Amino acid sequence: IPGEDIEGAAQYLQEDTIHPHFLEGEAKAGDLIAMLLNAENLVRGEPLGLPVAGEEPLLTDYPSFCPLASPEEAAVFRARADNLRQKPVEAAFTGLASHAVFSIGGECFAVDTEYVTGFSDAANLTPVPCSPKHIVGNMNLRGNILTLVDIRGPLNMPIAPQPPKRVVVASIDGLSAGIAADEVFDCIYINQSGITHAPSVLPGGGDGGKYIRGVAPYRGGVMTVLNLKEILLGKELAVDEEV
Repeated sequence: IPGEDIEGAAQYLQEDTIHPHFLEGEAKAGDLIAMLLNAENLVRGEPLGLPVAGEEPLLTDYPSFCPLASPEEAAVFRARADNLRQKPVEAAFTGLASHAVFSIGGECFAVDTEYVTGFSDAANLTPVPCSPKHIVGNMNLRGNILTLVDIRGPLNMPIAPQPPKRVVVASIDGLSAGIAADEVFDCIYINQSGITHAPSVLPGGGDGGKYIRGVAPYRGGVMTVLNLKEILLGKELAVDEEV
């Protein structure tokens, strides 16, 4: 948001407003009015008298929600507060990895979000002359030119005649590309132990050993977990500039 478009949120910054120091102003974002927050005040919480990071909080540092509490009750509240301040147990997340789930040609696929930087609609595509069929075209993504690729080739699936509707934006080893998709469904966590051995062939036939990691249940069916790095950096999607 350009600085000159930010205005003071007068109606929100009156003296009787609760915690007006959390607001810096307002600006128009499309058809909406966006309230701009003061992130530093929100994080530090100093105007509320909250403990500063690194310091051991005292019972009196917390806002007094129960000023009439007895010392015994205050001790119980303190113990509860200390429990809430504990870091969550990470054991439950052991073996889980975030994956983006999308569809191509009626088949459901998942890729590790380690390589996914976002999603977008496939709009205003510009064809690239003299390029292979798997190069769908270029599109402007937030000021950057993004090349869309159709990964059906490595998956031994027929190239789609119709343009894609959605784009999975991926970045691997400095290479950024858009994966043409029909629909983006979810970002979910998959337990590595829940990924079973991949079938000997991909959905479209052919050897799938190096392109798929396995299959996992999804929405009452199964989805194929892809090795996106192997696909994007593989020779099948490479373009010979000398041709």
